[in-house]
Amino acid sequence: MKLQAALGASLGRFGGAVTEMESAWTRTLDLAKGTGNVDYELRALVGLWMFRDQGSLALAQQFAAGAKTPADRLISDQMIGHSYFIQGNQSSARRHLERAIANHVPGAFAGSAIIRFQLDHDPMRSLARVLWLQGLPEQAMSMAERLVERAKAQDHANSLCASLALAACPIALWTLRSCMGRRIDMR
Repeated sequence: MKLQAALGASLGRFGGAVTEMESAWTRTLDLAKGTGNVDYELRALVGLWMFRDQGSLALAQQFAAGAKTPADRLISDQMIGHSYFIQGNQSSARRHLERAIANHVPGAFAGSAIIRFQLDHDPMRSLARVLWLQGLPEQAMSMAERLVERAKAQDHANSLCASLALAACPIALWTLRSCMGRRIDMR
């Protein structure tokens, strides 16, 4: 089970085929369920969730059903919120992401959670995009700016990269495109 989880994580990190990743995480999930290992069951669910758009909500809900710790429940809200975001249900996405942010306890996502799930998915990154899609570009840009500033202050390159790639840059491009479209429409 541990070897399958390590295989799934390394294939995901270093560019393995999706079918190989899915196979490793599915085998991990089966073994974890068979041995009653909830921790590895949750790890496998995150592993499967990370590369699936179809079925991601069901995986996130399975994770939520098995979440026992406050940190796990926060991660489940992030997963469910992001899954709703991908599906286009922005109001449900916003509700779950805001709950994850509101219930965040400092240190809950410290290195151990990132190591455990190979997941550093700050809910503010998804929420910033949700806000923009809901017609709140100023709030979205403000949140993206806070993410970038926080990552800079932490001097954490991976968090900075993720904040730029998943929030600040898309929102900046969408805003620019929106402004350009307005100018064109006004002519």
